[in-house]
Amino acid sequence: MDIYEALRRDHDEVSVLFEALFDTDAAAVDRRRDAFKRLQRILRAHSSAEQALFYPLLKDHEQTHDLVEHAAGRYGKMNKLLGEMATMNYRADAWMDKCRALHRGMEEHVDEEENRIFPQARHILSDEQARQLGAQIAEQERLLHRGRKTLA
Repeated sequence: MDIYEALRRDHDEVSVLFEALFDTDAAAVDRRRDAFKRLQRILRAHSSAEQALFYPLLKDHEQTHDLVEHAAGRYGKMNKLLGEMATMNYRADAWMDKCRALHRGMEEHVDEEENRIFPQARHILSDEQARQLGAQIAEQERLLHRGRKTLA
């Protein structure tokens, strides 16, 4: 699996979790909390892996520098929302409003990454580099899911 497949897999998993969250109501607080906790772990592992392994290889190239900087800034906003949501009442309308905002931010990130960053990265990274990065990201995410130190 190369870097592009690994990151798309995460994007797909996050999309499924958002669907599960939007399929809950305030009475299904346990399901909502469980789906959110899983979403939180995946998004943090995903963003950490991208920022430690993928983006550094792209940031010094003219065609990807601004895209990578923008994506990193978006992660800051998404992590802030995740932190706020973790301390809120899962039944509250305000919690779901933040969930929708997080979802919009993630959709914009996925669109930008898959349609702008990936095509440019294919010109910068060799196929072998992409495969090695895919393996490194899979390993880093596995360690983060288990709560261990990252590779970076």
